[in-house]
Amino acid sequence: MIGNDVVDLELASLQSNWQRKGYLDKIFTNLEQVFITKSTNQNEQVWRFWSRKEAVYKLLLQQGKSKGYYPKKIACLDDNLTTGIVCFENKKYYTKTFISDNYIHSIAVSSKANLNQIIKINWNENCIKINEIPYLKTAATLVSISKSHHGRFEEVVALNF
Repeated sequence: MIGNDVVDLELASLQSNWQRKGYLDKIFTNLEQVFITKSTNQNEQVWRFWSRKEAVYKLLLQQGKSKGYYPKKIACLDDNLTTGIVCFENKKYYTKTFISDNYIHSIAVSSKANLNQIIKINWNENCIKINEIPYLKTAATLVSISKSHHGRFEEVVALNF
């Protein structure tokens, strides 16, 4: 299974003021806040962590976790620019993040080896949702995929099948 999240940085700057009082405390763990405070690009760091947390959340939904709002329970354990380890209920998830001037895109998997198996696909007529979880219908089976969109950007990913 796989999760992903994309953040349109222009839209995020219009929709969310992460610098307002209490915002960081509501969303980020103490360690994440330390990483954000020490970052030379705090805005990028905020959205990188947010994107990783959301990608893990979407993976958790595929694994049957109930919907909810618990961003501080999903914790980024490092501030690596392109890869990261995210923890939820003592289980580690592995992330890969792509950063451009316009967006941040993170992908989460439950096995580190799967970071090398990620493929991008296009949402098409063979993509369906069952109980709000996206799948790709192939001739033989349903393949777990993850779809994310924000503002001008959409990303659909799967593990190589």
